[in-house]
Amino acid sequence: MAEAPLDTSPRAHPWLWPLILVTLAVIFALPTLDEPFSRDQGVYAAFADILRSGGLPYVNAWDHKPPAVYYVYAGIFDLLGRSTFAVRLFDLFFVLAVMAAIYALAKRAFDATAGKAAAFLIALVYLCDTKYDHRAEADSYMMLPMALAALFLVQAKPGRWRLAWVAATGFMATLCIWLKVTAAMTVLAFGVFLLVEGLLTRQRPARIAGEAGVYLLGVIAAIVPGVLYAWKAGFLNAMIEIVVKFNSEYYAVSAREAGGALGMAKAMLQTLGWWPYLILPAIVAAVAAVMRRRRDELAVLVFSGSAVAAVLMQGKFWLYQWLPVFPTWAVMAGAAYVEAGRRITWRGLSPGRDNRNLLLALTMVTLATFTLATWADDAAQSIAYHRGRMTEARFYGGEIKPGAYEERFGRYHFGDFSYWADLQVATYLQQRTGPQDRIYIWGFEPLIYFLADRKPTSRFLMDHPLYAPFAKREAWRQELLDDLARDPPLYFLVVRNDIFELQAVDSATQLERFPALKGYLLGHYRLEQVIEDFALWRRMER
Repeated sequence: MAEAPLDTSPRAHPWLWPLILVTLAVIFALPTLDEPFSRDQGVYAAFADILRSGGLPYVNAWDHKPPAVYYVYAGIFDLLGRSTFAVRLFDLFFVLAVMAAIYALAKRAFDATAGKAAAFLIALVYLCDTKYDHRAEADSYMMLPMALAALFLVQAKPGRWRLAWVAATGFMATLCIWLKVTAAMTVLAFGVFLLVEGLLTRQRPARIAGEAGVYLLGVIAAIVPGVLYAWKAGFLNAMIEIVVKFNSEYYAVSAREAGGALGMAKAMLQTLGWWPYLILPAIVAAVAAVMRRRRDELAVLVFSGSAVAAVLMQGKFWLYQWLPVFPTWAVMAGAAYVEAGRRITWRGLSPGRDNRNLLLALTMVTLATFTLATWADDAAQSIAYHRGRMTEARFYGGEIKPGAYEERFGRYHFGDFSYWADLQVATYLQQRTGPQDRIYIWGFEPLIYFLADRKPTSRFLMDHPLYAPFAKREAWRQELLDDLARDPPLYFLVVRNDIFELQAVDSATQLERFPALKGYLLGHYRLEQVIEDFALWRRMER
């Protein structure tokens, strides 16, 4: 008797595509595990150190983001160890969870093949086509709750579980506010979507009001416990002062610095040009969704619009600020690629046979071919570094070859940031100070606190709020002077060339405009060493 042929279809092996996608994500992530922190990650890490030593957000460490990202870093350090590798490893696991959520969202809004494409796209663009300093950000951690909120919104169809899904949507969307206050745009958009849906389907006013109340309960459930915790711990007032009041001024300054509507449009177009293979097909799918008017596709589109509006509110259009939009772009782009594959199948590729998985594989290979050049170069550097064929200085950008620069982690002696320079300064300080000694950095280089494992003498981890035109500037300046008088740091660092979009002149120049601080420095410290753009002043013995 002849044996039955082996069934090799995807249905016979449901684990095949998940295995392929997870394997690709791990491969994509391998070079990222060697990546150090940049400025923002340095803020989060230094902030997390203060939390882990018993300090309070905003009271003992100053930054203008909501507190969740600092607690995420502190949790990573507690769980996986205090290292950059721990954060990068967590980022890999986090991306796998985002891929699963996006797959579920695309599967329900479109179909399973679109889900596979969307999961692949998010891994490709985040791990291979996003710079090292844009990963492990507050914005990137928004991707998972954002995708889950959209998934719950799609699930909230008429039926016995609708109210539960409505509450879950409000809860999950609101959680994102603890990472970035601009996520309130998505909370509002989802609520409006549910309200309009009730009106268009001619639900009874009492039912519409009831669903709105349930959604609001989900919002409250995500906000109130955090507010109560902040009040009981003693940092609620400081959080409101910085996260709410300061950020309202900060976003206004960002919009002015962007150069008005024309400047904002130019910056946005320059940023969006970074991912044409993701954004252009997503736009095609968005247009199709509007034309088809299918409920689930429109829900994804509302998610996308609200996330884009949140970016517009910030007025800077930095690459990492688009990360919360990635889930919806990946879903819509995945659907567009699948739809294109169906049309090709219908017109010539084996009519009558389902070629979706074959075409999906071909699409993945094609996209990877165009985007993996940088990944391959990063992987080659990592391999050479671990095999001893590349020095640490060369790997981290500390050695400059004639005619070329090592730019992956900043250029030593060139540009506004160099990881190698931060590492050299941190090593110098670590060798000349004890664990209980304090240091202070007049500049935007908080990473040094983490690398040197030394605490700052003041809560101001960066100097930007002390000279920008903000309402509390003078009070905060006096607070810094009081901190320095009460607990003088052993080393006082002054940074040159730390110029970026919102900082027109460097910190060394700003010091000249702060006579009281300059007088304190000259009266109590002597210049001991200069490393790259860092002037290291040591406290004089009395």
